Amino acid sequence: MRPPRCSCDALLGLACALRLRLHNVCAASPRRGRALLERYDEARQHYADAIRVCTGMRFRPELALTRLELAELLLDHYPSEKKDALEHLDLAIKEFRDMKMRPSLERR
Repeated sequence: MRPPRCSCDALLGLACALRLRLHNVCAASPRRGRALLERYDEARQHYADAIRVCTGMRFRPELALTRLELAELLLDHYPSEKKDALEHLDLAIKEFRDMKMRPSLERR
C-alpha cells in the first residue's frame, strides 16, 4: 500500500503546526506560546492542515496532539466555537487513552 500523496501546501501546514507546538513547548506554557505569536487565524489554519495531513498519513500521535492544541486555541480565542473545541478535545483524549499517552492526558 502506498502512502497518500501530500501537496507541498499540506506539508507546509504540517510543518507550521509542528513549529507552533515546538514554540509552545519552549515557552512557559502553551497559552503563552500562542499569545506570543498573536496570529491566531493563521495558527488555526495550520492546525487544520496538519489534521488533514496526519489523518491521511494515519499518524495518530501527532493527530491527537494537534487536536489538543487546536482545542486549546479555539477555547482561548474563539469562544463561540466551544462545541468544536470540545469535539477536538474529546477525540484527542480518546486517542491518548488508546495509545497510552499518559503525559498528554495529564497536561494542564
